[in-house]
Amino acid sequence: MPEIDRRAQQLLAELDGGPTPSDSVTPPDEPPPLTSPTATSKVPGPSCMSAEDWAHRVASYRRQQRSIAEIVEIASHLERRGPPKPRQKAQGRRITPDSAGTVSGSGHAGGVVREDYVAKENESRYLTRDTNGSPTLRLVDAGDRLVFWSPIDGGKALNPKGPGLRSIGIVTSYARGSAYHAAAFRSADLRKGRPVELRREPDNPHDRNAIALYAPGARKPFGYVQRGRAVSLAKRLDRGEELGAVSLRGPRSGRDDGTAFIVIAAAADISSMLSSGRPYA
Repeated sequence: MPEIDRRAQQLLAELDGGPTPSDSVTPPDEPPPLTSPTATSKVPGPSCMSAEDWAHRVASYRRQQRSIAEIVEIASHLERRGPPKPRQKAQGRRITPDSAGTVSGSGHAGGVVREDYVAKENESRYLTRDTNGSPTLRLVDAGDRLVFWSPIDGGKALNPKGPGLRSIGIVTSYARGSAYHAAAFRSADLRKGRPVELRREPDNPHDRNAIALYAPGARKPFGYVQRGRAVSLAKRLDRGEELGAVSLRGPRSGRDDGTAFIVIAAAADISSMLSSGRPYA
């Protein structure tokens, strides 16, 4: 970590043509543009990843025109996270909400975990719409988050990161870039079920498909839709489609020690999936 941070500051200083970290220069608030392949190749990868794997990642980030600051942030995040845990195969265990509309899974403290989700190859069976064109899915309370729940086969949970949801126009995304908007992120209430406003930024110099995320009534964004997710969503917004968004999980106002995970879909679909009307704590 110290080596990653020290090298990051040195690279940023070299790109700016200014002094090195030994001169106590603070990196700029906004990430500098990606100027050369040579510069990104100098960014050290996390200790949990081989040099070859990191080189492949960096090459992918370069094709996405990521800035050095963004790549360094990713390396730092991977270093903090450590090696990924082995994935458990989805089992599609039956999950039924109780009278209060709350579900529990097989994880720690009853939380829904990966093996509770429907297997990827079986998702299409649960991704249906009713006669009014609304998704049959519901967003139900699973403790620290909302989960996508289908009543088919007695009740099954859908993986929010799976490809099935995107096939019916429902997209999930982490709030990216919140480190550059720390004050706005800290002041936003991003707990489960809280609404999020979407604002297109077609003139954003870093990404022409950029979609900023705002807390209701806020003047500054607390983050952005993930770059890969933003492409299709930007097209929908630019066509004039009304999209809605709510937080699936995130920190309460006044805290910045968590990550916000957002669902974005047609405004009518969001309303339908939240139609139980039950307030979330």
